[in-house]
Amino acid sequence: MVGIISAGRSAGKHLLAFIILGAALAAGHPREALGDDGFEADRYYYFLRSIYEELNRNDAAALKAMVKAADLGRGSYRLKLEAAKLYSRTGDNRNALKYARAAMDLNPEDPMAHLLTAWLAGSEDDRETAEREYLKVLELTPDNPEALYWLGTLYFDSQRHREAEKFFKRLTVAEPGAVSFYHLGHFYQRLGRKKEAIEALATALKKDPEFTDALDELAGLYEEAGHPKSAERTYRDLLKFRPQTARNGLARLLLKTGRRKEAEKIVVEILQEERRFRYEAGLKADEGLEDNDLDLRLRLGLIYVEIKRHREAIGEFEAVLKARPGHDRAAFLLASALLERQEAGGPAGAARAAGILETIEPESSLYVDARLLLASSIPDRDNRQALAIIEEAARLKPDSQRLKLAESHFLERLGELEKARDILVRAAEAFGPEAKRQQQDPTFQKGKTRQRPAVPEEGRIFPSEAEILFRLGALEDRLGRQPDAIESMRQAIRLNPSHADALNFLAYTWAERRENLTEALALAEKADALKPDQGYILDTVAWIHYQMGQPQKALPLLKRAVALSHRDPVVLDHLGDVLAALDRNQEALDAYRQALAGGFANQEELNDKIKKLAR
Repeated sequence: MVGIISAGRSAGKHLLAFIILGAALAAGHPREALGDDGFEADRYYYFLRSIYEELNRNDAAALKAMVKAADLGRGSYRLKLEAAKLYSRTGDNRNALKYARAAMDLNPEDPMAHLLTAWLAGSEDDRETAEREYLKVLELTPDNPEALYWLGTLYFDSQRHREAEKFFKRLTVAEPGAVSFYHLGHFYQRLGRKKEAIEALATALKKDPEFTDALDELAGLYEEAGHPKSAERTYRDLLKFRPQTARNGLARLLLKTGRRKEAEKIVVEILQEERRFRYEAGLKADEGLEDNDLDLRLRLGLIYVEIKRHREAIGEFEAVLKARPGHDRAAFLLASALLERQEAGGPAGAARAAGILETIEPESSLYVDARLLLASSIPDRDNRQALAIIEEAARLKPDSQRLKLAESHFLERLGELEKARDILVRAAEAFGPEAKRQQQDPTFQKGKTRQRPAVPEEGRIFPSEAEILFRLGALEDRLGRQPDAIESMRQAIRLNPSHADALNFLAYTWAERRENLTEALALAEKADALKPDQGYILDTVAWIHYQMGQPQKALPLLKRAVALSHRDPVVLDHLGDVLAALDRNQEALDAYRQALAGGFANQEELNDKIKKLAR
């Protein structure tokens, strides 16, 4: 029996399962088919029954039979491991962990149960258990590639980059194949260490020239690092595997290097592929020569925007509008490019952009986007004018959640917090199941005090309806209704567990209240993994460590956060608190004074800290 179980899910085992199980079923009872051997006969029968059900794609019945087999008598290590795997497959990690741990108790020297326990613990955000069990696997099998990979990933997510690098390097020694070098290169790429990333990914491709992910990542790295010839060669190698990705990269690269005619040819291929897809999907596809030319100019303009060549982008969009004066998409893109060029230090284009956006009529599918862009282009001192634009649009488009969010945004800027809240509450009530489709694009509301460092705005256009609960929670917090804020954030996270800013907001709130610090740390670290190198999130992770009495862990994180947040005064204040806790008083005083000079909101509180330390 042990031989069959340990052999894995092989074709021979499947055939044997059918033969023996058929005999058992024909006899009517496992004991009659396999002999009166007590628990062993029953266990063997249920094991075979589980395989039979699994072959029939009935995971629930397979799990039920395997659990019976695993629980009979004193239990079997391998059967408990199989039960754990089936529980994991059905998403029941709690019971999967229970059986994996039971398997470990029966055979603590076999690495498989430790490996499964570690993976399950990691899935449940129990990083401490995951780390311990992966390290145990390496004690038992020092070159286990899975343990090396997952420890590297675990340490990277926890900002322990030196340890992560050690394990990714060990992985390339233990398993010197293309995949291992790809993981090492991907690790370096995420850290911004481009030269080392290029070397590792190039090694992966030497071992497997058709490794698509490595080709894709290496092409982008060559482009970012300013190696156009290498980037072009790699994009061309990628063409046969990911043609759309490769063509987009090639077109971008060719425009960067002034090879417009070649770029046009590539863009035409992209458009032809898109039209072919639309035709096969039964969608309307414009085939006229004029339309083809207009689409080409629009696509070239978008690529120019992507590479920050706004003057050329504006030229492309203007050419489309000259040929087709009522082309709303070209008008919208032209206005966007004018505003982006102005932000990048180019000639003022706000007035012209506003005039263009005004031409987009309510019947257009781009009307809401145009009004949002128009409102967002108005200087902060004219928030009332921006609000009027949004209110007028909202009367014409009363079902637009984005307009409701924008209306709430400007009301909040004007200090009318209760009105802003009422709009968000109504929007949330109408939100319903659509919340599950939310996207991430939170912006920070200005005028905050000590509560948390500023969150950088992401883009000119306001967030979609996906942000309603997050925005509502942030507004409840400003109104001093923290229980309501916490509940809104919890709902946002339930709907979108990868909402980094909601995770961070909730974690910081608990840190300030000195509550649920263990859970807060897990939330903040998850937010950091989702949006790495964000100063305000690193500040949260560090502040939780400080509140947990671990200033030594907080210090390196805060030093990074200060630089990444452009010396945000709240982060500097936190740095001062941590330095003071470590008795580095002069450095703490410097941090406090910099926070004061940077416009820290509660200057009286900060001056008190400075006076106490300066005594």
